[in-house]
Formats: sequence, C-alpha cells, structure tokens
Amino acid sequence: MQTYWIAALGFGIVIALFAVQNSTPVPIRFLWVGVEDVPISVLVLVCATLGALVTALFGVGREIRLRVSGRSTRRTVRSQEQQLAELQATIQQLERDKAELQGRLDALRGSGPPPEQGVTEPLPAARQPLSLPPGETRDAG
Repeated sequence: MQTYWIAALGFGIVIALFAVQNSTPVPIRFLWVGVEDVPISVLVLVCATLGALVTALFGVGREIRLRVSGRSTRRTVRSQEQQLAELQATIQQLERDKAELQGRLDALRGSGPPPEQGVTEPLPAARQPLSLPPGETRDAG
C-alpha cells in the first residue's frame, strides 16, 4: 500500500511540473462546448483530477462488491457451522443410543462385552453344524 502512495505522489509531481512549464493558453472544444484561451496547465490539472475521481469511483464500487460478498460468505460460514454442530450432536446421540442398545443386547444374551475382533465364539449347540462321516456329502435337497 505504501508503494501505491509513493507512486501516486510521484505521478502528481510529474503532472505539476508539466503544468507549470506549459502555461500557454489554448482553445478547448468538446462536443458542443468551446472555451478560448485556457492555459494548458489548468487543462492538465483538470484532466488529472477527473481521472483520479473516476479511478476512485471504480475503487469504491469494487470495495462495495467485496463487502457484500464478505457478508454473504460470513453468513454461509455461520450456517455451515450451525449445521456441523447439529450433526455432531446427532452423532453423539446416536452413539449413546448404540451403547444403550448394545447393553440391552448383551443383557439379553446374558454375556459380557462383545468378543474381540478376529476371535470367534463357538456356536450354541443347536446351531453347531452336523458332522458327516468321512466320504459322505450333504444332499442339496
């Protein structure tokens, strides 16, 4: 930002030097308006001022667009954060429900905590596969 101001100051000095050295009066005509004997220095200063004003107006327009965009973005972020908090609360509630249901299931089975992964419990007697004598196969019907 400091570089911008230094460049603007340098440009202003160059314009001022040009205006002081060129003070010859000239006629000005623009569309239907005509003015006689206007010093070039005044013309240059008026043009530089108008250019600065137009540039400032474009800058203000850009700044307004950025602020509106920023508000919209902040509103979206707040909405997403609220939705995230609601989803996390839902996850915690579901985990509590799962633990409660797992406890009920364990109580109904009459066993303790579930077995470790990779370790299988023997099937109850009613669910043991039937063993066939060697050489016999099970019929599919």
